[in-house]
Amino acid sequence: RLSIVDHQGGEQPLVSNDGQLVLIYNGEIYNHLELRSQLKELGYKFRSDHSDTETLLNAWHCWGMETLNRLNGMFAFVIFDRRINRLILARDRFGEKPLFYAKIANGISFSSELDSIICHPEVDSTISPISLKQYFAFNFIPSPRTLYSGVSKLKPGEVIWFDINTGSIDKKLYYQYKISVDKSLAHNEELLVDRLEDLLKNSVLNRMQADVSLGCFLSGGLDSSLVTAYASSCGNIQSLETFTVSVDHPTFDESAYARAVASALNVNITVLPLSLTSALERVPELLGKLDEPFGDYSFIPTYIVCEAAKRHTSVALGGDGADELFAGYETFRGLALASFLGRMPRVFNKSISMLCDLLPAHSGYLNVTYKLQRMMAGLLHPPQYWNPVWLAGLRPAEIADLWHDDTHIDDLYGDVASLWHRDSTLSLEERTQEFYVRYYLGDGILTKVDRASMLNSLEVRAPFLDYHLAEFAASLPWRMKFRNGKGKYLLRKLGKRVLPEMIVKRKKQGFSVPVRDWVHAMPKPVIDKTFGVNLDKFHKLMNVDQSKSKDLRLFRWNSLVLEHFET
Repeated sequence: RLSIVDHQGGEQPLVSNDGQLVLIYNGEIYNHLELRSQLKELGYKFRSDHSDTETLLNAWHCWGMETLNRLNGMFAFVIFDRRINRLILARDRFGEKPLFYAKIANGISFSSELDSIICHPEVDSTISPISLKQYFAFNFIPSPRTLYSGVSKLKPGEVIWFDINTGSIDKKLYYQYKISVDKSLAHNEELLVDRLEDLLKNSVLNRMQADVSLGCFLSGGLDSSLVTAYASSCGNIQSLETFTVSVDHPTFDESAYARAVASALNVNITVLPLSLTSALERVPELLGKLDEPFGDYSFIPTYIVCEAAKRHTSVALGGDGADELFAGYETFRGLALASFLGRMPRVFNKSISMLCDLLPAHSGYLNVTYKLQRMMAGLLHPPQYWNPVWLAGLRPAEIADLWHDDTHIDDLYGDVASLWHRDSTLSLEERTQEFYVRYYLGDGILTKVDRASMLNSLEVRAPFLDYHLAEFAASLPWRMKFRNGKGKYLLRKLGKRVLPEMIVKRKKQGFSVPVRDWVHAMPKPVIDKTFGVNLDKFHKLMNVDQSKSKDLRLFRWNSLVLEHFET
């Protein structure tokens, strides 16, 4: 453990006072002092001064499953409850902390890392073909699957029970983010901004609880700037340390904005240069640290900023979650056009898609050619598949071709389609938002941040994922999130109170790198037959990308990850 809170009192495994419960736990419970006070009133005794681990253990002893609804934090924990002879495994609401498990002959194996769990001799570590296909379909392997046939990962907001006597496993989602609009919130915008400010302030303050120094990631975008603004004003910090990356490509570099925010808020900033040369030096090393194939190339700058932050602190705050909760992604801007084109005959969209694929590829940040090709590829399918196809490393037909089989689109995206049809009253925009929270956030963004930070023994906390704030966002009418072609409407109004105008008005830009330049400066990836792909088709696709006749940057990067992955 990183020993962030109560260095001595949180040692694990922790056993309850009556010996009936045993706990191991990863994460932070931000409302643990409030829960501790309630438990003391109910007669519970504490041996530690302020350990959230002991609070979690006593809370489960008192409230059982109800504890999960009371926790405000990020966590993965396992409790052995002797009273019912069951092992309980649980993961936080949004998936900030990972938890893997495998059913074995005489029990269950579990870990927060995939590398360790497959060391167990009874765990089936054969590579799962459908997981590999989904890797190219999502750029990550969505829960509950992992790369290995015999290993699963808990979904965000999931709890499972393993019965020691029977060996059976039961599971349920105790939480799933759902849009549930409160139309009464559409009337007084200033009151809504006040409410949002209170929620974000409290969340930042709660996430500043630590017995070690603390810093902030500051990209220069709206989200991280807001977190930094409230951290610098509501904490007892003499001088807040912030960190960002400077990329040597004009359409990707945000460091000037980060410096401007740091200057306006009077906080220190460390700017880390990331050039093509330094990237080429570090990519092989860093990809070798991944315990499961993961295709988000922003893992590289995220790792580098975590590495630098660790030299100053053990805890950092970030802006993750705001784009998903408040409709900040470029996708939301394109939904109106997609909706219009989606009503056109398929033959029309197929013709347009073929024409777009003939356009020359470019390496700039979300250039027009790239966006057009992505949009039209998605529109060849029903709306429930648009979002994952827009993000995919390969299109469904290309995946089937690569494996030379009859892979159906539902094999790849069946769970996404089920989520899409969950509530027919939701709009296209709201369903898209649920997709981003359920899939892209939990298995993508948060996985990236957790792996990059934990490899550096750094804890990263996400104030926007306080569940009170998330539920508030879920209740907002769409026009409070997206208006006049821009996302994060209410966040921008809040930003006007504490940030420079240039930050509030600037266009959304993701934390990204010129990956097309990177991959074309490296040798073409080579993978072996272990992964089950048709190698002739693989080389054909790679040559198409090499010739720049089609932009397959994500496929090439994903293949590079596989090349450095040790099975």
